[in-house]
Amino acid sequence: MRHDEIFQMLGAYVLGAVDQHEKAGVDTHLGDCPECRAESDELAIVASVLSARGTEPSPAVWDRIRSQLPDQEWPPARRREPSAT
Repeated sequence: MRHDEIFQMLGAYVLGAVDQHEKAGVDTHLGDCPECRAESDELAIVASVLSARGTEPSPAVWDRIRSQLPDQEWPPARRREPSAT
């Protein structure tokens, strides 16, 4: 993947809405690209703040995220970790 493609998918990456192949490509790129690493860190902070509010983000936030993603299922299915019992 090219830098600009990876930069555009960072929002989806932070939300866990990329497949394993895309995740591996982004992980590798983040190791070499301080610009994308900084953007990813900022997006992770925003995602964390939104999730800590306990409410869903406004439709405008989802629209902005969606506008930067390639066509795919929307909203992305939330991935849940198996609970430890």
